[in-house]
Amino acid sequence: MARRLPLLLLLMMLPFSGRAAEASERAVVFSSVETAEQRAFVDAWLPLLSDETAEAWRSRLEQGQVRWAEIDIDRDGTPERFVMGTAPQDCDRYGCQTYLVRQSGERWWRVDSEHMSEADVAIPDARRGLYHSLRRGTFATFFTLDVGNDVVFRPLVNETERAFAFDWLTSNAKDDERPAFWRKAVDENRIRIATLDLNGDGAAERLLMIADPGWCGSAGCDTVILRPQQGQWVSMGRINMHDTVRVLEEKRNGWHRLNTGTDLLTFGRRGRITEITDLATGEVTR
Repeated sequence: MARRLPLLLLLMMLPFSGRAAEASERAVVFSSVETAEQRAFVDAWLPLLSDETAEAWRSRLEQGQVRWAEIDIDRDGTPERFVMGTAPQDCDRYGCQTYLVRQSGERWWRVDSEHMSEADVAIPDARRGLYHSLRRGTFATFFTLDVGNDVVFRPLVNETERAFAFDWLTSNAKDDERPAFWRKAVDENRIRIATLDLNGDGAAERLLMIADPGWCGSAGCDTVILRPQQGQWVSMGRINMHDTVRVLEEKRNGWHRLNTGTDLLTFGRRGRITEITDLATGEVTR
């Protein structure tokens, strides 16, 4: 029997019908980057939110190869921003590489990154549960802009935290991960920590991030989620995360869902990760 694809993935793969294209939606209107505030935003944030360097974005700005749009997708009073690179290397027959970003506190997050044709981009008014959608010509991408509290990773600040990180990482190391490696990582401040209460019981869970180039990629850095249980720290799962995560107000199975910057995590009753949802497409990958 053929394996069934997830519904959201099937919907994403299907082109919009003519009737759907006529549904109520708000057009995304692009313009050139003209103000000092816009230029400063591109210069400061796009190197962090894209795979391009600061020099590459400055070159695009100098040559007028950046387009800009703002639209309040979730109608919370704060517009999201689209930044499009229009240099020859940015564009193909599907359009030009465009970054959709949103603000949360002091930080901007990348929500989506797609090739788009600025002549035909819109936000349908309808939502699918937690998911907003972005129409790009005849195709759609689903993503979430959920309400919650941001939690920022920070360096280990005292000997108690350093001992905790070293002890847990060495006790749960793989065969090729020697204690000397973890000691050096702790001593050189390459281990970061965040604390948050995922189930509302008043006892904070801990996240340990390995902020080392060999353990990081475009989806963030390798991070383990730990919870206290009978005097021990038990792993809830391991996944790449960015330096700011968001604890959503929504709960599943008694646990708040967690936005890692790239994925949406759902925990089971026993506190293990049971579902990972790609924020850019809405596809459930686990």
